[in-house]
Amino acid sequence: MVTFKGGSKFYSRHSNGKYQLDVAELRSAFLASETVSEKLVAFRTDRLSKILNDEIPVRIKESARIVFHLLPLSSFSSGYSVDLKGIASLPGFEPMRVSSGYGSQHNFDGCCVFESFPDNFSLGYTQVFRSGCIETVDSRGLGANNDKKLIFAKAYREKLIEYLPKLLMLEKRFGVTPPFVAALSLINVRDYNMFTNSPWGQTFGSHPIDRDHLLMPEILLEDFDCDIVKLLKPAFDAIYNACGYAES
Repeated sequence: MVTFKGGSKFYSRHSNGKYQLDVAELRSAFLASETVSEKLVAFRTDRLSKILNDEIPVRIKESARIVFHLLPLSSFSSGYSVDLKGIASLPGFEPMRVSSGYGSQHNFDGCCVFESFPDNFSLGYTQVFRSGCIETVDSRGLGANNDKKLIFAKAYREKLIEYLPKLLMLEKRFGVTPPFVAALSLINVRDYNMFTNSPWGQTFGSHPIDRDHLLMPEILLEDFDCDIVKLLKPAFDAIYNACGYAES
């Protein structure tokens, strides 16, 4: 809703730009928004369940995983799909972390890119669905040190801040338009603690995580040129809170 000089108007957008909603369209939009919200939550819940049960496109040894979803609201409209035939050659279609080589493969859900290892295991992947939804799973931001289960603060936070703009540009090349919902989850992280590098040296959080899974609230991204750091900070803060810190 845009309010200006005492008047309020509602707008939507299509391929030719923005237009003002009439009463019938406004009523439909409000009804549809409830359905979209329910579908979005159901999609995220279903995907996390599959990741927990290893119903994923690559083999990952570690059970503790960082999961990030980028979900266009348009993906939950009936019959919406994107053409993924040329995705392998698109700039930005790469795993969040690449230390050696990586590969890609089409699958039933769409197309997946992953860092390849000789033992047929991977440390993570990015799956692009035909609906335009994107799922990134990473296990490298988690690990162990002297028998402690650790979340490597810098490793996951800075990588995600760097990676999200690439995913947004990928969506733009598909012709997918904002808004998007971003959702960060940590699964199987009970007893993990935050490991940070500060001016005073390496430190740990004051207490380990007291539950199996951390599901951060969904974040709305209204445009391609959004402030990534500002938008993701509440999610990062929540993870730090779970480890005893006041904020990230």
